[in-house]
Amino acid sequence: MTANGENQSAEFIILGSAGSTGVPAIGNLWGKCDPSNPKNTRLRTSALIKYNAQNIIIDTGPDFRMQANQEKLDDIAAVLYTHDHGDHTNGIDELRVYRNRHQKNIDIFGSDETLLSIKSRHQHMFESRSEFYAAVVNPHMLKAADMRKSFEVVSGLKAIPFEMQHGNIMSTGYRIGDLAYCADMSSIPDESLAVLQGINTLVVDSSGFNFPESRVHANLNYVRELQAKLKPKKTILTVLSMYMDYDELNAIFPEHTVPAHDGLSIKIKF
Repeated sequence: MTANGENQSAEFIILGSAGSTGVPAIGNLWGKCDPSNPKNTRLRTSALIKYNAQNIIIDTGPDFRMQANQEKLDDIAAVLYTHDHGDHTNGIDELRVYRNRHQKNIDIFGSDETLLSIKSRHQHMFESRSEFYAAVVNPHMLKAADMRKSFEVVSGLKAIPFEMQHGNIMSTGYRIGDLAYCADMSSIPDESLAVLQGINTLVVDSSGFNFPESRVHANLNYVRELQAKLKPKKTILTVLSMYMDYDELNAIFPEHTVPAHDGLSIKIKF
């Protein structure tokens, strides 16, 4: 897709590649991950898009403060939310520091169901309570009619939201240029797959690992099915649990498929 111009690009950075517990999990639990490999140390799933000196975040989980500090992010232009689960949203309060520093509210995007659920738990971020506690975010709710249609996130940068199945709820994936970001999900409906044709990079939930009975996260067999349908040049496995050792996972797939690690950078083309 060339909505933003043939010669433009952006940087996509994996801020966190872990599932809901992080690796190691609380109690210093490493599961089957080798603690001597730094790529097995994983913060909760999140991503950063750097475009024209603007920072766009996908999901603000409980590790967001640490992730933002590691990347030395002085400002946040917008946040895209995939769904309302706490491991993807509970760091939303950290946005207040950016709002107060720059005296401007932060645009957030997500399905209407997602943003209404987040508001029910973090109402103070959406509504001013006094002259000392102003609203922090400007919500932009993506309704069913908005799915699979391009919208402008910041000036010049467009994204296409699409629905995915995540257990008994629907989560939202995003296509930005030639990259598709698909976390968390168990499957992607055909109508959503239609807007992913022609991607070069697939960043995909694989937390179901070798458990075909998982109804919440995609397993490796389903990842292979997606690869056969979409034919991406590169696939990056994310939402990695403590049972998914980096080196062992890396050995399962050919070179064009790699496990994510925190800090991994990918170039997006438009």
